[in-house]
Amino acid sequence: MKRVCFVGASNVEGQGDETGEGWVGQLIGLLKADGISLISYRLGIRGQTLSQIVLRAALECPPRLPKDGSGLIVMTTGVNDLARVRNSPPRLSLTQSGEILESAIPGLLEIAPLIIVGPTPVNDAKMPLLAGPNRVPVYFGNESINIANDRYRRVCEKAGADYLDLFNALRSDDSYRLGLSVNDGLHTDASGYKAMAKFVHHSPTWRRRMGLS
Repeated sequence: MKRVCFVGASNVEGQGDETGEGWVGQLIGLLKADGISLISYRLGIRGQTLSQIVLRAALECPPRLPKDGSGLIVMTTGVNDLARVRNSPPRLSLTQSGEILESAIPGLLEIAPLIIVGPTPVNDAKMPLLAGPNRVPVYFGNESINIANDRYRRVCEKAGADYLDLFNALRSDDSYRLGLSVNDGLHTDASGYKAMAKFVHHSPTWRRRMGLS
């Protein structure tokens, strides 16, 4: 049975999904409907930047995956690097986050095949997000996410890693957009996560890795 590590931030946790499944749970359900079972590890920690995510992937995936390369790492880039707290600059610059991803890919590919899942769109009209008990304003924006998405895709193409462009797939998806509007603008709801899972499940990359193509 195939083992898959899903590593990322709050969208890997499924934050905002009233059913608790998130896109990872829904994706596993779609696989089961196709007659495929897997052992999955949902390794999401809300608020983490790409530098934190790649570090955890390198530490947490090897003990969980077989050493023969038959496992799989699915790592999301998230959007936390791009967050602007109050009026501060982004937590990491686009150059920094691109370099972090580029330097991490070779080591992760030594652990297992790798799929990089790009950042998801937000609802600009709902920004800023008021975070924590002190309701600190945090800004996310589709303009910077779009630029980051293009940069991440180019890095993956150069490094030979699979890349799933969720930003362009979901920015016009009605279910995903509605989920953002009824939630905090950063996290979608169950119907939006279902749309995300369907996109991943029907992508040629995922189907090839799961033996469905």
